[in-house]
Amino acid sequence: MTLIATSITANNNRDCLKQAKDLEETAEILELRADYLKTLNKQFLAKFKKTVAKPVILTIRDKKEGGINNYSLEEKLRLIKTAQDLNYDLIDLEYRNYIRLNTEQKRIIDKTKLILSWHNFSKTNSFNYLINLATKMKKEKPKIIKIAVMTNNNNDVNSVLKLQININYPKIIIGMGEKGKLTRVSAFFTNCYLTFSSNNFNSSAPGQINIDTMIKIKQLLSDII
Repeated sequence: MTLIATSITANNNRDCLKQAKDLEETAEILELRADYLKTLNKQFLAKFKKTVAKPVILTIRDKKEGGINNYSLEEKLRLIKTAQDLNYDLIDLEYRNYIRLNTEQKRIIDKTKLILSWHNFSKTNSFNYLINLATKMKKEKPKIIKIAVMTNNNNDVNSVLKLQININYPKIIIGMGEKGKLTRVSAFFTNCYLTFSSNNFNSSAPGQINIDTMIKIKQLLSDII
């Protein structure tokens, strides 16, 4: 069944580790939003992975797609390689950046761990645009494709629901914003790989539902699905 994820967005190493220990008691998978950190190195990545028992997604989000501190693509590739060597469970990389890589750079990335992601923080693109985008993303053969768009009205929500239903590939499909909350729950019905929740420390994207509520929803739905 769809996993419940939550993100760690502390801006220093000590708080990252503290949040991780607190949140892994409830979350089924943790996302380390490493772009929130001003400095990131192998020593901290190793300590974090050793400290946390739950599966971990490493995300170094690009500023153009909602990231905080900007890491160059070369830096990201170096850190991704390090995380793979440290046996991080999943690595998120933006589709826009992935298609900029040359053949040698693409070889660095272990596709069996790759979440290929795409975000639009202002609107929901047309369903045709998004389904075509998903087709292009699938051709790169990542483990999971992720598409997150801002939902501004009910038509946007319907487009995201339709996308969740029509993509037959390991997926994370999200409608951000208050209108999109329904899509965070419908993820359970549409076989999405995971759905993101907020926690008592932060919300990493608009419209996330608190993790305690999401756990209750999943428990109720487990008798139905």
